[in-house]
Amino acid sequence: DNAMALQQKGQYEASINEWNNALRINPADASANNSLGMALFEVGRLDEAIAHFRKAVDLRPLFIQAHCGLGGALALKGRTGEAITVLRGAMKIDANYAPLHNNLGMALMQEGRADDAIAHFRKATEIQPGFVPAYSNLGGALAMKGNLEEAEAQFRKAVELDPAHTRSLFNLGLVLFERGKTEAAILPWRKAIETSPDYLEALKQSAWVLATHPDPAVRNGSDALKFAERAALEILAAAYAETGRFDDAVKVSREELALPVRSNREALQARMALYKAKKPWREQPPSLAPR
Repeated sequence: DNAMALQQKGQYEASINEWNNALRINPADASANNSLGMALFEVGRLDEAIAHFRKAVDLRPLFIQAHCGLGGALALKGRTGEAITVLRGAMKIDANYAPLHNNLGMALMQEGRADDAIAHFRKATEIQPGFVPAYSNLGGALAMKGNLEEAEAQFRKAVELDPAHTRSLFNLGLVLFERGKTEAAILPWRKAIETSPDYLEALKQSAWVLATHPDPAVRNGSDALKFAERAALEILAAAYAETGRFDDAVKVSREELALPVRSNREALQARMALYKAKKPWREQPPSLAPR
């Protein structure tokens, strides 16, 4: 299926068009509604995602992936009470579905229930030992509880399973930094930027530390400048778009495309296409997966 192929490549806007075409032919296709919900979730169109997840659940009440996606989207909308109700209800369908425990953990974290969240993240890793988001989220919850040593171990496990998991690389660096291991922290941040050159948090954090650290062995002015310029352009383009200055957003995006980046050209071009269409960019936290 072309829609699924586009979605798997991260071309979410194109896949949304394809799924909408499919649903015009067969509106009662639960799988297509769920897949469209996932694509809409990825681009931050949460209200539409929720509507399609609900439709998928109505059409197929035992569709665990749709329940999971609905709970995840509700949580990101800040409707955590509804999210928890949906996700706990879905446990009656399949209590051994790891993404369900992961999303429930994230919703519980948003309510400040870290201990309950940790239990669900641990359960997700027990059910599916290779499920990277659960290790990453478990590390984040442990870090918030102040358990930095175990948090580091969980982030390392996530990176071991997926060396290109940028969120885990970034958070591993943060934990190492908090533990006073600054030189060690720089390494996963650099890896995160190599993997995803438009990863804004890693760019900003690396630039600041490389520019300001008191140890000259850690400082690297040229890399700090390179990372800072890239981060500044990305933020400036998004801010222009948010304030309706789309022509300026496109202009800055072209400047950003001219920088010597490698693997993020497709993402930059996708953002610029939105700006050309007079639409702002919406980014969602990557750790709350609807699948």
